[in-house]
Amino acid sequence: MDSGSAMGSSSDKKLFSYIKEYFFKHTDRALTVIFGIIGILGLILSYIGWQYPDGVPMRMFMIRDLAILGIAIVLTLFATTFKLQSISIRKETNSKVKQIRGETSAQVEGLRLYITKQLENYRITGRNFTSELVDYYRTRSSDIHINEIGPEEWEFMKDVCKDITLRVRIALEEHLRHTHPQINENISVCVKLLISSERLLDIVGTRLNSQAKIGLKTKDKWVITAYRDPKTYSDKKREVSHVVYEIDQNTAYMNIFKGLKECFLNNNLKDLEDAYLNENPNWDRHYNATVVVPIRYELTSLGEYEFFGALAVDSLNKSKSELFNEDCVYILAHAADFLANFFLSIALFRMCDEKEN
Repeated sequence: MDSGSAMGSSSDKKLFSYIKEYFFKHTDRALTVIFGIIGILGLILSYIGWQYPDGVPMRMFMIRDLAILGIAIVLTLFATTFKLQSISIRKETNSKVKQIRGETSAQVEGLRLYITKQLENYRITGRNFTSELVDYYRTRSSDIHINEIGPEEWEFMKDVCKDITLRVRIALEEHLRHTHPQINENISVCVKLLISSERLLDIVGTRLNSQAKIGLKTKDKWVITAYRDPKTYSDKKREVSHVVYEIDQNTAYMNIFKGLKECFLNNNLKDLEDAYLNENPNWDRHYNATVVVPIRYELTSLGEYEFFGALAVDSLNKSKSELFNEDCVYILAHAADFLANFFLSIALFRMCDEKEN
């Protein structure tokens, strides 16, 4: 007996659950069901009145119509009130969500700016230390050649550049995944060196004919690509140390090495048209967006800069989006300062070695 009662109770619960789920789950559906029931009852009453006109008093039809009308008015008012409340609640919720999003975005942006500023302060501290060190040794020796690197240090330099360009590429790819998750752009990182004609002949002279060697002496300084990040280099689609560039024939180099800008950043070089200079006629096959920062020392005693080269990143940026921003500049600038310290170390070791000999 108890088992049968339990089964019956379970069946009733399932039936009620089914009715609630499929007939009264939403307000609109519940109102439709109620109006449908009222309509069916009214239809039945009308049928009875039609079949038995003398057996059903006329006032029953009036009561029926008034009841239907009253129920319809009450339900309509209920539905309208419920709908208005829902709209009000939804608007209030959306407003709060927007407010929270705005506050959260402001907090995140404030935190980002704070971290960026702190990193920049640390970078300035390190850069000032390097500048003071350079000034210290310059006042004690005129033989220190800060902005030159000889053939004997070339292989060592490539090992350092390999690690730095790899880390910079990883950092930039991670940054772009967060700022542009919908964009899958390939990037390339390279180290450019600003080298005197004499040093350049020592490094690449064996690959040049006599006429090319004479041509190198027409300029005091030249720019070459000293190293590309390992992935770009393994693709073997971009030159390394095979092409010599003039400063005056490249917009980025002019802005950097002539002190016109702290860095060169552009996300759509093709739009610059003739305003952008580049000696490489096929540059647009490889990139359309670039960031170039200097590898340099600030000579505080002279109030000027001495350049060793530049660190650059570029991308085809087919979507023409704002791919690179100020954060990318900071990432490159930090790495450029590491390279500056490396070149300073080389110069100091060379100076000490020359003094001992």
